[in-house]
Amino acid sequence: MGFDGTAPLTFQWKRNGVNITDATAPAYTITNVPFSENGKTFSIGITNAAGGTNSLPATLTVNADISKPTIVSVTGSAQYTNVTVVFSEPVTAATAGTVGNYGLSGGLTISPTVEVLSATKVRLTTSAQTPGTTYTLTVNNVQDTATLPNTILAGSTKTFTAFLSQSGGLTIETWLGITGATVQTLLDDPRYQADASDESGFVDSFNTRGFYPDDTHENYGGRMWGWLVPTETADYNLFLRSDDDGQLFLSTNALPQDAVMIAEQTGGTRIFVEPGLGDPKTSEVIHLVAGQRYYVYALWKEAGGNDYCQVAWRKTTDLTPASSLQPIPGTFLQTLAEPNSLVLPTVTTTSPANGSILDSGASVTITATATAAGSKTITKVEFFQSSNKIGERTAPPYQLVVSNLADNVYTFSVRATDSSTLSTSSVPVNVSIGGPKQPVTLFTFTDSTQWSYNNSGDDLGTAWRATNYNDSAWPKGLQPLGDNNDHSEVVPIRTFVSRNNPSGVHYTTLYVRAHFNFSGCNTTGVKLNLRHQIDDGAVFYLNGVEVNRFGLAAGDPFDFSTLFADHEASAIVGPIDIPITNVVVGDNVFAAEIHQVSTSSSDIVFGAEVTTTTYSVVSCDPPNITSRSIQGGVITIQWINGGTLEWKPNVNSGIWTTTGNSSGSFSEPATNGVRFYRVSK
Repeated sequence: MGFDGTAPLTFQWKRNGVNITDATAPAYTITNVPFSENGKTFSIGITNAAGGTNSLPATLTVNADISKPTIVSVTGSAQYTNVTVVFSEPVTAATAGTVGNYGLSGGLTISPTVEVLSATKVRLTTSAQTPGTTYTLTVNNVQDTATLPNTILAGSTKTFTAFLSQSGGLTIETWLGITGATVQTLLDDPRYQADASDESGFVDSFNTRGFYPDDTHENYGGRMWGWLVPTETADYNLFLRSDDDGQLFLSTNALPQDAVMIAEQTGGTRIFVEPGLGDPKTSEVIHLVAGQRYYVYALWKEAGGNDYCQVAWRKTTDLTPASSLQPIPGTFLQTLAEPNSLVLPTVTTTSPANGSILDSGASVTITATATAAGSKTITKVEFFQSSNKIGERTAPPYQLVVSNLADNVYTFSVRATDSSTLSTSSVPVNVSIGGPKQPVTLFTFTDSTQWSYNNSGDDLGTAWRATNYNDSAWPKGLQPLGDNNDHSEVVPIRTFVSRNNPSGVHYTTLYVRAHFNFSGCNTTGVKLNLRHQIDDGAVFYLNGVEVNRFGLAAGDPFDFSTLFADHEASAIVGPIDIPITNVVVGDNVFAAEIHQVSTSSSDIVFGAEVTTTTYSVVSCDPPNITSRSIQGGVITIQWINGGTLEWKPNVNSGIWTTTGNSSGSFSEPATNGVRFYRVSK
């Protein structure tokens, strides 16, 4: 629907000319459209201070549902007494909740009560399943919710395998619609007590971000559980951080009933903290034996805003700062699941080929293949340009067309997610638009470049930007660096830099500097691209000259205390073309000042990547004539390392004339008298 008019506007949708209650938004949506809506007309009335008007009515046609429901999946449980069945479409509670419509092989019996979890999902309670045994579920008489109901095909079957211990990650479960920030509100919920979660899957590290990758989920509680299996016998500390409250439990053996709380977080926390500081979110020293399975689980409660729970560990002899620790990887974790549940999906970009060269204005068609392990399915394939998501497909063909690209080199990748919520990313491919170009990374988010930083809160003026400024007294670390309250940055922080200076005072500007080497022969035709993840704003300098700013309008005056526009590091900005004019062959200095949005901002993040294109296509080696010959009255000259062939009749006088040939090989009849040749570059 299109409309215009002077605000404020009011809206009222109508069915067959009668107002629809609460349908007062510009759009009106009907979900699971019943066949009874067939042939009805819909219109909208719009009014403002000048009066009102009505749209022409539109007639809705609803085709009768003739598709029979099918079984999408059947899954066992860690309790070995539950089976969850998912249907392809909404089914009636009466038929889906009738125990007589289900049968199980292998002598399994089903209790009389069938839990109808949703319009497409039921849970059966069974006699004890044998781990690793494959069973067959048979379903009859289940009907969909169509006006003229369709019944599942008689004798429909689906197999499942009772859970076994699987290496590579943990089970994650969430219970939705629970308000409050304390873990106790989760424990008190009857659904938690009944082990009846709303959503579940797996994570391949001790980190909820693999399941809920952002902060869009509110008012829920969660649990990650499984076994911790160390490969080295040693003394360890375990670290917990969560938002909001969190609790971490560990058993002295593999038995869940022996697990006790070893760490607790009350209120959101930004970082893992060192042991011995009186903070309960880091455990006491715990002795773990290589190869032994220790039952472990974490609980967390999300109210609103930031959303995560993460657990790390560290041997007591390891000197890595707690603030730099990462969640425990799946190589040390196990859980109960069907075979292949923790096997990652495979995904490959089949086109374009890496290094493809396309004409200016050409579109890029990205095509991928994705396969899930075992009986799992691919639920979505996401497409990325660098780290920015540009599209998604939920069914094959997994293909996306990208248009309106300026001449440059672009990096594309895809990420596949399977039905157990595990994901894999493809190997990135580079595509050059507008002729042959090759990207060269000068520094990136995850390389080993050491960045000097200053968080003193002092006004450093402008001298700090200069290439010869002495920053030897500044602390150093790997980027991204900073302090992010919600851990939402795309590339995780590797160097913790407090938002408070050493005196405990909150500062508003962080200064950073690093050196990089430009090894091109010259800067002719070179393009520099900047990508960054910043919280909140920044001004960037190259060899002391401003090349870009973010969060402040171009030309606006500022000083070290200026507050910039708010931006979260949950998105990477770029690529941005930056000036090449002041780049020198050899050593260069890239610097930035990161400004906060307020004097009490809860996070500060700096991460940057600079790449070049075009220069590396031209060899930096001098041209070299490799062969000269005369055969059959034809002169042939061949050379390497680029350049154009030139000639003149006298080597000591006259001007050089180009042959116009730069392909590396030139031939002409030997009838033009004396000629001297050279290759110029």
